[in-house]
Amino acid sequence: MNKIEYAKYLKSLMDGPEIDLDSDELADQFYGFFQCFMPRGEGIEKIFEPLRQGKELLQRLILIFEVTHQKTQRLLDNGVMPGYFCPEADCSEELLKKLGEQFIQDLRKANSFFKEPGLGELLAKVTEIEIIDDEPEVSDNYLNDYLSDVISDWAIANEDDADLTSLLCEAYYSINCDNYLGYYLRYPIFKKKPKNDFLKSYYEIWKHGYYCIFDAHKLIIYS
Repeated sequence: MNKIEYAKYLKSLMDGPEIDLDSDELADQFYGFFQCFMPRGEGIEKIFEPLRQGKELLQRLILIFEVTHQKTQRLLDNGVMPGYFCPEADCSEELLKKLGEQFIQDLRKANSFFKEPGLGELLAKVTEIEIIDDEPEVSDNYLNDYLSDVISDWAIANEDDADLTSLLCEAYYSINCDNYLGYYLRYPIFKKKPKNDFLKSYYEIWKHGYYCIFDAHKLIIYS
């Protein structure tokens, strides 16, 4: 099966907007694709049947539906079609701090693979975790930008553009408009990668209904 054939196959699975199979940016046509399977992900296993690592990818994606279906169903019952997958915010501050600490440690460990001395120095200075209710105004965004560049460069360099899964990159991003979440869910397909599943703790924070961002020496977790 080539990419055009797979695109046609994906189109046959969805009940939603038309897909332009002649588009030069075919992956863009599948932005919001997984939302077609809300709230419980019924039938998503068919997406992965033609893929080499389909079982591993399915195991990760199904978790998204498991942690969001109740909130999604409430919105649907009220006549609202959610644009994104958003879990309930339900987690103790103690657990959030543990997950935040784990995320920092996971990034430090992964940097032995990335080999970015500057990133290592910045991560070593992160010594505080703050839990707040609302999205913060970050005064120092340098670490976030640096980290995003390193991780995005790694992902782009280690994803096979000819592989069928590349058609789903925008579908993964559009789960919550979050590259890191998408990279975690696609982790099995990357060719070279850190031995530790370094974005799992990031996903764990998200699945509890929270987000996180760095501000200089601090990791801020917010809902």
